[in-house]
Amino acid sequence: MNEVSQVRNPLSPEQAKAQVIEAARDLKAMLGIAITDASVFLESCNDQGESPFRSRGAVGYALARSREEALAQTAGFLRTLEGAGWTILPADYKGMPPNVAEKDGVRVIFEVQGSGNLGRVITLLGECRDITTTKPPGGMEPIPGL
Repeated sequence: MNEVSQVRNPLSPEQAKAQVIEAARDLKAMLGIAITDASVFLESCNDQGESPFRSRGAVGYALARSREEALAQTAGFLRTLEGAGWTILPADYKGMPPNVAEKDGVRVIFEVQGSGNLGRVITLLGECRDITTTKPPGGMEPIPGL
């Protein structure tokens, strides 16, 4: 049985993108961050570049003054999201603080601020439920209204 046949309640490409776009708008409203740029695109959920696909979003925002400040802000963001019904997931790496939340099938990842970064990014991942897309359409689209 392949991945596509296992997908329940498939989404159209537009619905897949809407998942991430709506979550990005919710983040902006809840967290009060000044967004510098935001984009969305479809990506395959497997290494073969085949269906199913999901949407991936990137929301850029300003750097904190230090890594410590960035970690404290991320912790505050996660507390806010948790209060709004998001589930906070454990950190991927031992010794790292949590930086991932999930709600309604969308996962948000607060990327760690490094010393060489020009800005910070929140990555948003939708569900692997778009089985109508057969190849990556390519290209990022700006998220309107952010």
